[in-house]
Amino acid sequence: MSLSEIVDANYRIHVEDLQGREREWRISNVSFQGVEEMTPVLHFEGMTKRLVLDQELSLQMIELTRTAIPDEWMGAKIRIAPNPAGEGSKMAITAATLPRPTASVAMRRTKNWLARFLLSGAIIVVILTIARGLVLLGSPL
Repeated sequence: MSLSEIVDANYRIHVEDLQGREREWRISNVSFQGVEEMTPVLHFEGMTKRLVLDQELSLQMIELTRTAIPDEWMGAKIRIAPNPAGEGSKMAITAATLPRPTASVAMRRTKNWLARFLLSGAIIVVILTIARGLVLLGSPL
């Protein structure tokens, strides 16, 4: 038995480890394995076994967290379940605590950003106008 088979059997999460039910874990770290192609590996709080992400699971994590940057996945609480469809990956990843934002949430975030930007601009214009007026009046600043 090679070292990688021992690591795979004892330190990687397999669908059998789920015992047919959904599990909920928080991601504590993301590392990578591989030489020519780096594959993300999720580490979980309180767990010694890690989840190696195939392409399908990686895409699920990107969709769930809305970022393709694995370091930003840390802290996310996810559910891992046996894949009911039985196609592709043997497991599926979903959100555990955070609901997916709707289009209205994204729009509200955009409006808040725009409002803050416009308010900042207005404040700068007022400050510059006051400073210019003081200079024109000959008042020392």
